[in-house]
Amino acid sequence: MPPTGIFGVVKSSERLLRTPRGVSLLHYLHATKAAIGLPEVVEMELHPVLADDVLKKAEEIRSGLLLLKSIIRRSSTCSLPDEAAV
Repeated sequence: MPPTGIFGVVKSSERLLRTPRGVSLLHYLHATKAAIGLPEVVEMELHPVLADDVLKKAEEIRSGLLLLKSIIRRSSTCSLPDEAAV
């Protein structure tokens, strides 16, 4: 079932969403549980890039947690995505 709410095509860079208008748009989309529709080609191009970014950030968090655990000498658990989950 497609998401309800506003549909639009964002034709500029991510910087547009960091402007005051872009932040307002993101807030509205979140508050109304709406979505932005993008052409299929954008999804096909972004998916591999986003997957790589998620894996890199998860590894940064994992290594930071190891350092934090060694400093505070306490073990805590944190669920991070692996390649299969992404």
